[in-house]
Amino acid sequence: MDWAFFADQLLTPTDKFVKAFFLVIYMSLISMFFGIIIGAFFALLRLSKNFFFQFFSFLYIWIFRSVPVMVWFVLFYTGFAIAGIFRFQDIEIFNVVIRGNVQAAIICLSMREAAYMAEVIRAGILSVEQGQIDASKSLGMSWWQSMYRIILPQSLRVVVPPMGNNFNIMLKTTALASVIGVEELFLTTRTISAATFKVFEMFLVLAIAYLIITMGWSLFQIIMEYRLNRHEQDPDKSFVEKIKEYFSFSRDIHRDGA
Repeated sequence: MDWAFFADQLLTPTDKFVKAFFLVIYMSLISMFFGIIIGAFFALLRLSKNFFFQFFSFLYIWIFRSVPVMVWFVLFYTGFAIAGIFRFQDIEIFNVVIRGNVQAAIICLSMREAAYMAEVIRAGILSVEQGQIDASKSLGMSWWQSMYRIILPQSLRVVVPPMGNNFNIMLKTTALASVIGVEELFLTTRTISAATFKVFEMFLVLAIAYLIITMGWSLFQIIMEYRLNRHEQDPDKSFVEKIKEYFSFSRDIHRDGA
């Protein structure tokens, strides 16, 4: 173990590693954004009374949840190009060049995430009591007004926790994009370790990098859940005390055989 090399790469990483670090974050954020939008669309189709819409939504969700995301990466980026269907080209947006393989990875991650978010959002909508929907109709609200003002705000309490977990998973799933040459953290780490022959040290740095990303998101998720459930919180406790309570294990909980 070369501790000097490890400390140098951890405290002063190369520009390539830093670029890959932020690439993972923005790929995940963009994919999650489109995944939520597309997922909400398919969730509404699943709740439709039209059999064709229900079946189309079910088919989409079934396909994208059943096929590994690595297969979609290769199919969309390499397969489409070889078959002459479509070839991803580098594009420039606001003076930022987005490579073709990054575009393909974002599309695949978004479509895969949409399949999972569709079921999460559908469950959130169904969690709202029918009485509140009937009350909104009695007030003369249209279906869209009822959805926007009554159903969706209340469904957030159910949607946010699994949505946060899905995003946490996506942050790590971006490593699979290395199969189509996306220079994210995993591929960048492999490149540096191959050049320096410091495999253990570099992958230890990689593990810490992922820990930093996921820890940051986990803290943000805790704050979101706290804000959504603040009406259920004890007003006499401070925010720090509530966070400590969130991480504590109750001594009154007994497991089978205890």
